[in-house]
Amino acid sequence: VNFDIPNDPQSYVHRIGRTGRAGRKGKALLFVQPRERGLLKAIERTTRQPIPAIDLPSAEDLSEHRIERFVGRIRETLDGQDLDYYYGVVSRLEQQQEISPLDIAAALTYLAQTSRPFIVEAEELAATKDKKRRQSERPDSKPATQRRKRAENEATSYPVESYRLEVGTEHEVTPREIVGAIANEAGLDGQLIGRIDINSDYSIVELPVGMPKEIYQHLRRVIIRGQRLNLSRVESPKKPKSSNKPQHSPKRKPKRKK
Repeated sequence: VNFDIPNDPQSYVHRIGRTGRAGRKGKALLFVQPRERGLLKAIERTTRQPIPAIDLPSAEDLSEHRIERFVGRIRETLDGQDLDYYYGVVSRLEQQQEISPLDIAAALTYLAQTSRPFIVEAEELAATKDKKRRQSERPDSKPATQRRKRAENEATSYPVESYRLEVGTEHEVTPREIVGAIANEAGLDGQLIGRIDINSDYSIVELPVGMPKEIYQHLRRVIIRGQRLNLSRVESPKKPKSSNKPQHSPKRKPKRKK
């Protein structure tokens, strides 16, 4: 399941390739917001096949699915658990309280589903969808520079090291695309990515110290704007060793001849 659509089609192809690895079959689901349809079209052009849309489940579908899961749990319990003690409890309720087994089962079912009701109201489902839509389309009230500065402050509160990416302004890359690609492909919180300096044909980004080798090798192959990142660590300049010896020895006065 892909909750965030990748900024680069090749990253998506690489990601969903894990679904059918080793001869297995599977389905990849991709959540796309209306403003991300351009990225979806780019993926379809790369894969040369359309990605069909699926209808979201209705309130009736969700209710039926919850009931089926509940029935499955009941069958698993009947097949795998020793219920002799509980048969006695139900028999006691039936005899002492004069309650029918059907009424007992109905009451227990109600208690079991109070935290997640079987019945999903259509109005409730529509309200939830509308709330998520507004949240996704709501612009961030804080300026981009302020968001970037906040992220840099949070990221630099612990050791970071600089990495070079072989993509820059001539490729029309943006800080958002760099953050999105690294966060999605490395499984890293975007706020942990520090300062980003974009130059003409390369960029410098600050990442937390201690990147695992397999993540490092994977990020080297990630593609943004048609450019392979070829991630490489930027070595910190070495400080010259301090020396107590003077740089220039004092000139000695020539001895006079007697």
